[in-house]
Amino acid sequence: MLDLGIKFMVHSIVVCYCMQVPSFKNFRGSIEMIDNERYVTSGEVAILDDQTIEITELPIRTWTQTYKESVLEPMLQGTDKTPAFITFVLF
Repeated sequence: MLDLGIKFMVHSIVVCYCMQVPSFKNFRGSIEMIDNERYVTSGEVAILDDQTIEITELPIRTWTQTYKESVLEPMLQGTDKTPAFITFVLF
């Protein structure tokens, strides 16, 4: 009988551990599971009107300066393959 109780406790712990989704305090974006060990995080963007968007939350572990350099500046200045499609950025 003791053996059955221990097996149930171990099984319960393993099931609870595998189903946990990461969480971050005050993070308003989304966290989606890719597989058992990998997740993708998305920030929060609002479309205010035809010419204005508002980025209120960056993905987890994405620094503001890195995001501006790798995402916003290519949108503003364009690249060799794509033209610019943002005309003004307010940081």
